[in-house]
Amino acid sequence: MDVNDSAVLQEKDRVIVLLNETAKAFQFQVASLQGQLTLATNQLAQRDMVVHDLQQHVLDLKNASADQVPVISYSSTV
Repeated sequence: MDVNDSAVLQEKDRVIVLLNETAKAFQFQVASLQGQLTLATNQLAQRDMVVHDLQQHVLDLKNASADQVPVISYSSTV
């Protein structure tokens, strides 16, 4: 093996090390993004539940107020 072959092998080894480091950094970034996505998904689900509860509360209030509206009898006004 001559000097040139040795230099090529060293360069290949250096590139492999750099690629491995890049892959590890990429994996950490993906894990971080997955965590952020999970958090955002959970927050969205909580907000959806709050909206649903509020919609149900509004519907209940409408129904309760409709039950309290006095019914005017035509026979009493005639």
